[in-house]
Amino acid sequence: MNKNKTVGLIGTGVSDTINEGVRISRVEGFNLKKIFVTNKIDAEIAQAKYPQVEIVHDSSAIIHDELIDLVLLSAHTAKDMEMVGELIQSGKHLRII
Repeated sequence: MNKNKTVGLIGTGVSDTINEGVRISRVEGFNLKKIFVTNKIDAEIAQAKYPQVEIVHDSSAIIHDELIDLVLLSAHTAKDMEMVGELIQSGKHLRII
């Protein structure tokens, strides 16, 4: 049984994304694979902090990635909450932070 979890992070801003990424990268068995950001500046900051992680600009790149087991969602708007249903339907574990 594989105990390692591949993680995708969907955040509302770069500070949330960076802070949560740091926490996840410290947990043994968790592998941060993709980070969703909405603008170029956040993408550049996230890529500089996590060069091994793929930065995506479309949440579906995380939702439909079959290798991602766990999604951390730090978004709190009504539109972002629509993703909750999609994430659950995709069979992923979800943590709202």
